[in-house]
Amino acid sequence: MLAEPRRAQASRGRRKVAEPDRVSRGQHRLLDAVRPCDRDQHAARRELTYLSYLIVPTDLATGTGFSTSKGYTLGAFGSYLLCQGQQHVNQLGYAALPVNLVGDSYQQLSKVPGASLPGSLSAFLTGCDNPTITSSGTDALSNGAPMPPACDQKGPTQCTSPVLPEGTATVTAVSASPASAIPGQAVTLTATVTSASGTPPGSVQFEVAGTLVGSPVPVDSSGVATTTETFTTAGVQVVSAVFTPDNVTDFQPSAGVVNVIVLPTISSIVPLATTIPPAGAFTLTVPSTGMVSMTVSGSSAAGDILPVVVSDSRNTYPGWSVSGQASDFTTSSPGPDTIISGNELGWMPDTTASLASGVMPGGAVQAAAPGLGSAPATLASASAGAGFGTSTLGAHLSLVIPPTAVPGPYTSVLTLTAVTSAP
Repeated sequence: MLAEPRRAQASRGRRKVAEPDRVSRGQHRLLDAVRPCDRDQHAARRELTYLSYLIVPTDLATGTGFSTSKGYTLGAFGSYLLCQGQQHVNQLGYAALPVNLVGDSYQQLSKVPGASLPGSLSAFLTGCDNPTITSSGTDALSNGAPMPPACDQKGPTQCTSPVLPEGTATVTAVSASPASAIPGQAVTLTATVTSASGTPPGSVQFEVAGTLVGSPVPVDSSGVATTTETFTTAGVQVVSAVFTPDNVTDFQPSAGVVNVIVLPTISSIVPLATTIPPAGAFTLTVPSTGMVSMTVSGSSAAGDILPVVVSDSRNTYPGWSVSGQASDFTTSSPGPDTIISGNELGWMPDTTASLASGVMPGGAVQAAAPGLGSAPATLASASAGAGFGTSTLGAHLSLVIPPTAVPGPYTSVLTLTAVTSAP
């Protein structure tokens, strides 16, 4: 069934509707859709009903010569006939197909092998450019169907058959690169649209087995549109490209297909193993020259230790720590009190130094409480998994001078000890 005619005026008398002796269930539904017109009892108005049927193949039986490529073309033709092709039927004296008949036709057309249609009736109706169907896919006929023009009514002035504009035919050729691919490999799809009147403006919708590939792609000045697709299933993938012109009165739509061979792959597991040996080194570098000179101010002295550099490039990431302990200060000057205890020395580790990730400065040690003489104190440390890289350590020193200390130069030794694992 292709179209349902408009109501037309006829002379008084009975109207004949030809019905076959045996009709299918689907044909009964189509006849039921137009039978309400028979109940119009106005003697001056009798509806003329005309139904056309298109018989379509639903399988690829041997010897028929039918193929999925032909089915694709038939599906594209049927979609155009049901939707956009209904835009001009009123000029021929027919009414556009209503939504219920379009839906019935879609169900049959979807059975054609190779036909590329939306996967559901609602999706088909939503994109169907039929004047009796709203943009949301619902019935617009009952509220907005135009009445026949005055020349279609009984009288001396009758309508003449208009010449409908027919655009220039177009041809859409489709190619795939590469033509054979493995699952997951990107394939470039190219559609080239040509016509006898030059490059037609419009867009191309690519599809794979009826599933849209992205959004429509505008053709360029050479009539070319491209997109990229990957395939996950091995076998022959039917790719179609449907060209829709910007102006249907200038150019006609067209479609093309190409087969992409997706090669099967066989996967197997190959166990791999290797052993990475420990590598890298840990170093503690203390300046070999120079002495920390502490400046006396009143009853105390202060100074800063020279920068101490820790480098850890070991791939075992064991962590490390650096601690310090001071010996007693002594002098060669004569007198009864020539020794200052190492506990009178304290420090404040530098918290602004450049430290590797995860390195933490030690805590402050106050002079004489407890001081650095009796036990070592932590300058900096890194826990296991941290401390990889280079760290520059430092500390501010302070010494409490006992009031009984004899005057003169005093010296001491600050011993820095590195432990090459986490504390």
